[in-house]
Amino acid sequence: MRTPNFPRAPALSPDARGLTRLIEEMAQAGASDLHIKVPGRPQVRVDGALVPMPHERLLPVHTSGFAQAVLELAGEPPSDGVLRDARVAFSVEGVGRFRAQVARQRGSYEIVVHRVQLEAPRMVDFPGLDVVGAAFSGPPGLFLVGGGRQRRAALAAIVREFNEHHWGRLVSIEDPIDWLHRDARASVSQREVGTDVATIHEGLSAAMRQDADAIVVTDVPTEADAEVVLRAAEEGLFVFAGLPVAGADDGVLAFAGRFPAAREREVAARVASVLRGVALVEPDASVQWRPIDGSHRAALRAGRLSLVG
Repeated sequence: MRTPNFPRAPALSPDARGLTRLIEEMAQAGASDLHIKVPGRPQVRVDGALVPMPHERLLPVHTSGFAQAVLELAGEPPSDGVLRDARVAFSVEGVGRFRAQVARQRGSYEIVVHRVQLEAPRMVDFPGLDVVGAAFSGPPGLFLVGGGRQRRAALAAIVREFNEHHWGRLVSIEDPIDWLHRDARASVSQREVGTDVATIHEGLSAAMRQDADAIVVTDVPTEADAEVVLRAAEEGLFVFAGLPVAGADDGVLAFAGRFPAAREREVAARVASVLRGVALVEPDASVQWRPIDGSHRAALRAGRLSLVG
C-alpha cells in the first residue's frame, strides 16, 4: 500500500516561535493575559496584577516581529505596510485558544494576548445569581445584567447554566469571547464581534433568524441594538443583555436611554411588558436581583423609569 503524501504544515518563523514560547510561559504561570510593549519586559497578568517576566527589555524591532507573528499564528496574511490596529484569534497546540490585540503606541507596537478560558464560570461562583438561572423555568422575556467586568463572567455562567440543564438553542453575541462553551444538553452558538460578525446589531439580527430559544449579548451600545433586544423579548425569547452600569435602577435607565427622548413613552411601555428583572453584579461577584412586579410595570408604563428598582 502506497503511503499518501500529506502536505507539511509550514514551519513557524523565529518571531512566531518566540511568541509561542512566551504564550506557553504565560499559561504555565496561570496568567490570563500577556502584555508586550516597548520599552518594558513582557508582562503577564496573574490574579489581577501585571507581573514582569524574566526576559530582556523589548525594542521596537522585537515588538514589530511579534506583531507579524500574531498575524502568522492566526493564519492572516502578513502586513506589507505599517500595521495599525488588528484583533485576531488563534490556537496554540497543547496550550489553548487565544485572542490578540495589536495596536500602535508611540511609534512602536503594543500587543495584548488574552487566554480564552475553556472552563466557564458557574452559577455558584456568583452568590445570588441562582435566582436568575431559575428564570429559565419561568416565562421568557428581557433580563438586564449590569455591572463592570464581572457582568461578563456572570453572563458566561448563565450560558453555562442553560447549556448544561436545558434543551434548546442559545446564541451568544460577545465582544469579545472570554470563555468557550462546548455543547452539552443545549446547542450554543458563540459569535464574536469583529471576527464572526461586524457589529452587535448584525449578530442580534442574525440570531433572530437562527431558531434561538435564548439570546445573550455582552453589551447593548446603540438604539439599533436595543431595538432588536426588545423585539426578541417580545417574540418570546429569553434575552439576557449586559450593561456597564453601577446600579439596578441605572440598568433600566441606561437601556431606555439608548432610544431617543421622543420614543420614551413607547419604549417604557414595551419594556414594561417584557422586562422580568435586573441583576447587578458587584465587584466581589455577589449579585443583587431586582424582580419586576406589578407596581414597577405601572411605573414604567407611566414613563417613570427611575422608580424601577
